[in-house]
Amino acid sequence: MSDPARRPVIVVAVDLSEYAEAVLTHAFDQAVRQGRADLHVLAVVSDEPRRWHRPTAAELEEREEETKAALAALVPRVLDDAVPEAARRDWRVRLHVRRGHPDEQIVELAEEVVADLLVIGRYGHASRRRLGSTADRVLAQAECPVLVVAGVRQRDEQSAQCPACVAVRAASDGERWFCDAHLGGRASSSVALLGGNFARGGW
Repeated sequence: MSDPARRPVIVVAVDLSEYAEAVLTHAFDQAVRQGRADLHVLAVVSDEPRRWHRPTAAELEEREEETKAALAALVPRVLDDAVPEAARRDWRVRLHVRRGHPDEQIVELAEEVVADLLVIGRYGHASRRRLGSTADRVLAQAECPVLVVAGVRQRDEQSAQCPACVAVRAASDGERWFCDAHLGGRASSSVALLGGNFARGGW
């Protein structure tokens, strides 16, 4: 039997590409539905060799600092843009930057915090019918449900959040996420929940 006092734990992994905002938004959507959620946002600095070059320790440290700064700027911006303050009053959000193989670090963090849900994007090069290599490896290793956000179109960084969407989220307590005008446009986003049922429940 699940513990009703336990806070749902969501791990969301982003690669800081143009699709990171969409992955975060879907993770926040899940958190809104849970109310009192613990969110762990992870970015991984890969230490894998690139073609003929193996990154030095100094280069990896520099990438880590850059990634920390980028993540610290991205998450609050998307949070303020996508979720009304009242809907996230009881959330706890922690940022993580780790070094290593992305799939291994994602799965390890999910295991460490005993995640109820893992949210990832379609990482790596893949056809429309296949996931990226990182997503494939995460799905093979993860022991919790995995939400894969794929096929998301790049959003204009200068465009503001739709006021009607924000109002719908606030009025429905997260039961509805988009206004009628934007609901149809979400068909371009493919989201799959794999590995189980979510309702089973840094630095």
